[in-house]
Amino acid sequence: MGKGPSHCVKVLIPDVNLLLNLQRYAYQSRLKMFSKMGKWFSSFEHRASEASGYGRGEGCSGVVLMPLSLAEKEGYSIRAVIRNSVVNQDGKTQRIGAPSASAQPAAIKTAYSQIGLPPWRNI
Repeated sequence: MGKGPSHCVKVLIPDVNLLLNLQRYAYQSRLKMFSKMGKWFSSFEHRASEASGYGRGEGCSGVVLMPLSLAEKEGYSIRAVIRNSVVNQDGKTQRIGAPSASAQPAAIKTAYSQIGLPPWRNI
């Protein structure tokens, strides 16, 4: 959503979850993790007390990102507002996908300070 040749006004970000590994089901079943009722209840539902275990499922979803002013102008239902984002990498983690104990809090502090939010007390 920046400027330049790749600039765009709206972005669709889709996501799909496919459960293709039967081995996962086998060990979760042996651990009796699954709901006896075969149903899933959100922890926010009034029926959550009826939940008896874990429920796996496939699904797809997506979000549309656009400038707040455009979403308001076009009458979209706004669920969240991204106020800032930052990227960093200190190159010193155990694995490529592992967060850095020093770089991650630094990124959060930077993101907060750039938009004038007070930093978290625990960082």
